[in-house]
Amino acid sequence: MKTTPESNLRSLLKQAEQLDGGTLAQLLLKVRMLQLRSDDPDLPDEQIELIAKLREGGPSIITRACYRDLAAKMRADTITPKELQEVDAILDAYNHWDVERATMIKRLSELLEIAMDDVIDRYELYTPGHWYRVQLLDKKFSHRSR
Repeated sequence: MKTTPESNLRSLLKQAEQLDGGTLAQLLLKVRMLQLRSDDPDLPDEQIELIAKLREGGPSIITRACYRDLAAKMRADTITPKELQEVDAILDAYNHWDVERATMIKRLSELLEIAMDDVIDRYELYTPGHWYRVQLLDKKFSHRSR
């Protein structure tokens, strides 16, 4: 039986369905790195890994969805103490990512010998819009008693 790119892709996807979340995340990062490598074969491995992580990065879609639900409850003033703890954990995740992101952009800046803003522009590493909403929630949340 002759294999085609489509049948290979289906087979890979079936195998990927069996992976746990952490392993799947690693696979996705490696795929992004392969894509970057095909776009620019001369890019050193460290730069490819940093760019892939930056493009992928930040809290997961699930975390962002949870944040949206909790933010709505905060605005309605119906949030429970347990949910406030969840908000705190989400804010910590976002703040941790901000530090990681800045560190990786700084490293790319050093490797490329260009300004950090130029790294962001060159590789389109702009801050997603939901980030600003989280920062507003963080300011509002930090004034509440925990």
